[in-house]
Amino acid sequence: MNEQQAKLVNGNFVVTRRVALESPAGGGMQRICAALESTDGVSSCSVDKRRRRLHVTYDTSRIGFGGIEQVVEGSGAVLARGGWARLKGAWFRYLDGNAKANAGGGSGACCSNPGDVYASRRHKS
Repeated sequence: MNEQQAKLVNGNFVVTRRVALESPAGGGMQRICAALESTDGVSSCSVDKRRRRLHVTYDTSRIGFGGIEQVVEGSGAVLARGGWARLKGAWFRYLDGNAKANAGGGSGACCSNPGDVYASRRHKS
């Protein structure tokens, strides 16, 4: 990530996710990490060769887990497709979608500001 990209990172929406691989690409996992780190919104990537996993840190207000998966598959790697990996992938896509919606909403999540709810109540005289 270059300096200009680093200035755009919203620290409230930075997460680290583990991406399990069925098989890495021919060039190896370091090449996949380099592709991820050059992607807008990705802060860092590290490799766990023994477990065939990538640890990716990114800003969910700029890129979601689906985008991470696309970059990994575009690099020639095969993502793990077991039941647990599919469930986690769906959960991460859901969480990142909510985070992106909250980041773009301006006032945060609806439940973080209950003042509007209490202000609309009628009080008995």
